This record gives sequence, C-alpha cells and structure tokens, in this order.
Amino acid sequence: MFFRKQQKNKVRKHSIDIILTDFDEVLWIFIIDKVVIEDDNNIIFHLKDRTKIKQEII
Repeated sequence: MFFRKQQKNKVRKHSIDIILTDFDEVLWIFIIDKVVIEDDNNIIFHLKDRTKIKQEII
C-alpha cells in the first residue's frame, strides 16, 4: 500500500507545466466535470479530480 502511494507521488513530480494559448476542447472534456454559475459574479469549475476552482466573472 505504501509503495503504491509513493509511486503516485513520484509520477506527479515529473509533470510538465504547459501554457495553453488556445481553447482545447479535448482537454476541457477530459478535466472538467461541470461548471456552475454561483451568482452574478462567480463561476465554479468542478474538475474530475474533485478540485474546485472559483473564478470571479469580470
């Protein structure tokens, strides 16, 4: 069990940061679970890994 957890962490250390300059529909489909408009000023992105990102609408 410990070994598996250690392997997962090791894999994450080797991720690459990429700056996207264009909308990528395939990426969107793979990472976004849902988008919720919370109120007139905020939108919440629910990712498939259960991360939530709250963004103010300008």
